[in-house]
Amino acid sequence: MRFPIRMKLVCFLLLLPLMCAAQRQDKAACPADSVQRHGVQGQMKGQMKPAFGPKNPHHFSPREFKKREEAFITEKAKLTPTEATFLFPLFHKMKDMLRDNDKKANHLRFRIKQEPQLGDKECLEILDEIRKLQLNGVQIESDYQKKILKGLSPRKLLLVMTASKQFDREMLRCMFMDLQKKAPGKPNRAAATNK
Repeated sequence: MRFPIRMKLVCFLLLLPLMCAAQRQDKAACPADSVQRHGVQGQMKGQMKPAFGPKNPHHFSPREFKKREEAFITEKAKLTPTEATFLFPLFHKMKDMLRDNDKKANHLRFRIKQEPQLGDKECLEILDEIRKLQLNGVQIESDYQKKILKGLSPRKLLLVMTASKQFDREMLRCMFMDLQKKAPGKPNRAAATNK
């Protein structure tokens, strides 16, 4: 079974505070952090700061994360300001609905740990509900793609989808690298291959 990118994104959102804390300690930049959004027009310059609030550096800021994601997608898909203004409200609403859908599916998946005495009949019902939620996620994506295609060309939408996946992959990769740096007692793969 393929691990859906939405699940990776949920894992990423849960582990992002750890990644950014390690990144602040090492002061190492990540390729996904190479852009920062300045102003309303979507101009990108310099390095992006972690997605934390200005008053509390340990508090994850979804607003800052969305700004970084918008800046990355705008740059990679070469969106005009009008295209970006049209796209991102729909894009974020779609992502929120998919995230809620995935939360429901995860809650059902973890019932087996919470209730070890579940029988086969209950497990089949859970699997059926999870499958329905997965199909619902595909339907949500399809509906929003149709809405987005009213304001963007199919080529631009494909570029946006590719940039979104690339952003997710790079952020997960950076998070993994930062966690690997923090793990005491575990050998670094790069150091082990250079010997």
